Amino acid sequence: MIEMNRTVFLITFFILISSSLTGCISNDSESDNIELTVQFAKTNGTIIKSFADGELVSTENVILNFNFDKTTSSSDLTIFGIETNGEQYVTESDKNSEISIEFSSHGFYHLNAYAIDENENSKNMSIFVRIDSTVHWIESNTNNPEPVKIEPVPENNGKYPGMIDVFSKVENPSIISDFGGGGQSVQFTWQIIDRIEDVCQKKSSEVEDGESDEWETIHFNTYEDHELMITYDDGQDNINVEHYVTIMYAEEETLPNM
Repeated sequence: MIEMNRTVFLITFFILISSSLTGCISNDSESDNIELTVQFAKTNGTIIKSFADGELVSTENVILNFNFDKTTSSSDLTIFGIETNGEQYVTESDKNSEISIEFSSHGFYHLNAYAIDENENSKNMSIFVRIDSTVHWIESNTNNPEPVKIEPVPENNGKYPGMIDVFSKVENPSIISDFGGGGQSVQFTWQIIDRIEDVCQKKSSEVEDGESDEWETIHFNTYEDHELMITYDDGQDNINVEHYVTIMYAEEETLPNM
């Protein structure tokens, strides 16, 4: 009699346990019916801002495309979407399977890509994107070059850049006066200064009439803004200036899959 009661108790116990787990097992199964596949040819890019004599003349943002076309589900899919930096990019699955995102500021971005079916089941995946930034700066015929702002702090409050790459060229264009004489040499100093005007790096140079010199350096303090400056030490001839300042992140983005 005791054995029989024990058997009935165990059967009842297992029925109750199975009933309580049914919802969990069912939800997992339905979610697993979505096979999320997102294809992308690029996960990095460089924003390019071009300046002429201190004025912004063009901006080339980065546009990346993400294709959900190979995503499948046992139920009808309704929504494809990507969330990043508080923004939602959404498309209806029966109208479009591709999402394009335009990046206008440098940063290391986490993209949460997802698909939703008609039963509101969802599946998501993470994609990491690296966006660098380059300032191309040109000044012509100047004896008072403007400072170039270097702004490495990411607007998305994410990971900081790994370094700042600087390439600069100064040309002392040849001058022939009405009396047949040439121009003079120019002595100057390149400087990278921080927000309290401490000099972080510098290089001094002298450029003869008709000649040029270059400075290429890497700066690793990416936690605050800086300026790239050129100051005259001696001479008064006008010069031509060209800078490339690139804010660069570690290459840790998700690898392309197409």
